[in-house]
Amino acid sequence: MNIEHYNDLFSWSHPLGDNAIVHQDGAVSCLVNFDGFDTDLLTDVEKQAAIEPLLSFYSQLEKSFFYEFHFWREWDSSVCDRYLELNDELERGGEFVKYIRQQHADHLRNYGMTNTVGLVITAVAKKQFLPIGAKQFLVNANKLHDKLIEHVNKLLSYLPNAAIATFEEYRLRILQSYYHSRFEAGQYGTFNEQLLLNEQLIDHVPELDEQNRILIHPDNTVTKVLYLYLYPDSFAGWFESLSASNVTMHVTQIIQPLNTQKAIADSEKQSNFAEGTSTKKGGDFQQRNRSHAFQDDRKISTNDAIG
Repeated sequence: MNIEHYNDLFSWSHPLGDNAIVHQDGAVSCLVNFDGFDTDLLTDVEKQAAIEPLLSFYSQLEKSFFYEFHFWREWDSSVCDRYLELNDELERGGEFVKYIRQQHADHLRNYGMTNTVGLVITAVAKKQFLPIGAKQFLVNANKLHDKLIEHVNKLLSYLPNAAIATFEEYRLRILQSYYHSRFEAGQYGTFNEQLLLNEQLIDHVPELDEQNRILIHPDNTVTKVLYLYLYPDSFAGWFESLSASNVTMHVTQIIQPLNTQKAIADSEKQSNFAEGTSTKKGGDFQQRNRSHAFQDDRKISTNDAIG
């Protein structure tokens, strides 16, 4: 695959306002920075209580949005720097203590790592059956932008110290995630309004290792896609062991709200078509009758779940 075709797999187009990015398919997205949930030293009961706000957060999700939780783990010696800054406040020990503290900081500096998190929320554009002009595309994008920001503002209170990131912060997070060596070297570049954003941020095609099912990038970082199935026995803090790994990493978890009854019905229809069994079709017919019989109850019930 050449770079032009590979770029097409990423839809970032251009910034909209101070915070959002418009995608080439008409979708609009933004990044939310927040502090995350530190459960390392908590008991299982305390972990459950600490992430209780997430339950309320999940109840606010809507089917017209995609939600991507991002986790970044990077080498970081800033704790050592702050430790040494306190040398001037020492009241006893003098130069000897400062020397010991310097040696201590220098020893630990190469082991320091920091975890940060973010949430990308994307407002999905309606499917267009006929081509639209550039003017109408921008009109639709602006309407979707307003819808996105309104929805995001409702969610901020459920995440610790959450705030909508600027476009530049969002752009740098993309660079950090997809071309880590450039980010690590401080080669951030600047946004060029004459080019699509995906063309500026994606400038290489990774090599596919079919045996190990990974993508290998020119800077020797690797990407692997996993299907995560935690239902029904997941527990709070299941990610702890990974979050403390001694490697730099970027992990993405994508959440899309689904209507579970519709998903089950669609799955059953596909199964009926594939197997052609009369018993399944009969069950489908009975289900439609039950749905009709209890339609008044369904109007006031919640049938949506998080997939």
